Amino acid sequence: MPLFISLFIFLSLFTNMKGLISYYGTYSWDPIWAETDRKLHFGVDPWRLLQPLLGFPYITKAINILYNFWLPMLIFFLYWQLVSHRDPGLRMQFFFTFFIVWGVNGTLVAILFASGGPCYFEMLTGSHYFAEQMNYLHEVNRQYGLWSVTTQEMLRDMYQKNKIMIGVGISAMPSMHVATAFLFYLLTARLNKKVGRVFGLYCLFILLGSVHLGWHYAVDGYVSIISTGLYWKLAGIIAKKSINRSGICLTER
Repeated sequence: MPLFISLFIFLSLFTNMKGLISYYGTYSWDPIWAETDRKLHFGVDPWRLLQPLLGFPYITKAINILYNFWLPMLIFFLYWQLVSHRDPGLRMQFFFTFFIVWGVNGTLVAILFASGGPCYFEMLTGSHYFAEQMNYLHEVNRQYGLWSVTTQEMLRDMYQKNKIMIGVGISAMPSMHVATAFLFYLLTARLNKKVGRVFGLYCLFILLGSVHLGWHYAVDGYVSIISTGLYWKLAGIIAKKSINRSGICLTER
């Protein structure tokens, strides 16, 4: 119950802060992240590298479904670990990492390096650089319906009208979808290698989808994976010390 209450309060605070990113941060990093993406991928935008493989309406639609499935997956993992007694140390490591990822990456880093992503590049910079990618996504939306496009349009409308709602805001760097999906992988890989591979593949799809659907620059996902891995190691050290002090038997994996 204490953990449930702490989690509820924490997520409430986070969702409020997400809606205020535009007030605390300045959306000036999009050109920098777009250029960084090109340099990291040998002068080519990552979405262009993915387009020959993923640029088919039914594939795009399928990726969008997997991408949106992230939210029920997150809820499942949180409640699963809330009631799990299998490995107290691993459970503690999971929640420590979760709090750090969402507290540091989702708030502090998001404000300091505020960016909107390719889908809002034109709105924030005045440049049509990602127009070809967005035209493709809008065409898929017109033909087959694409949740990502309708959500992007809703967020754009709220931003332009200066509306604030809990849990609603524009933020690309870093990708919380990728960070949390990677956390799913880290947890499941410790419990079962085969299940870990499945969630490792899911994390890859989330990373590719974040770029293909125009939500993120590839560097947003890379930063999320690297930082989450570091937080996981730090949380493991903290959890182990906490468990040792409490006298609970900790099984190493």
